[in-house]
Amino acid sequence: ARARNTVRAAEYWVSAFGDRGIRSLLFDSVADFLNERLAAHLAALTAGEATVEASALTALKGGGTKERLSLATSWAWGAGGYAAQSAGQRRRVDLPLFLSLQDLAEQRSARPFDLRAWDEPESHLDARGRELFAAWAQAEARRRGTGLFITQSEEMAGLLEPDRTWTVVLDSEGSRVDVV
Repeated sequence: ARARNTVRAAEYWVSAFGDRGIRSLLFDSVADFLNERLAAHLAALTAGEATVEASALTALKGGGTKERLSLATSWAWGAGGYAAQSAGQRRRVDLPLFLSLQDLAEQRSARPFDLRAWDEPESHLDARGRELFAAWAQAEARRRGTGLFITQSEEMAGLLEPDRTWTVVLDSEGSRVDVV
């Protein structure tokens, strides 16, 4: 009976506000937190060169707004919206957004996460982006106690200065892990 009542309540909200309206309402409840975390991560990962604001509303070309999740991105030296940016610039925006969503999940969890993990986040980053990310990742790993960084780039591994390196080797005999 309790589950049926919960389903009925959810169906009411969807019928009253629509699927998009429900998503916008939920997003509005976390937008301030996400924007604050986005600003903090962007400061570290773009050296203050970019700003991003997440919103549940999208500006329409003819004026007005529409309920739709959007990111308004700008760079200090002129790159327009997200689509006009280079792959490296988009990656330097994607990483802070991804990290902000991880922060939201952690904030809503019962206990803090002691680990931050990345799987080849340096792809598409230019040299400056890789340096900024490596510095940020090291600080974040120290703060949390552990960082797991997966990369095929020896350059990135060198920038990270890891305490321990595990190398996964795949050859004709199968795979093995070498710990350095």
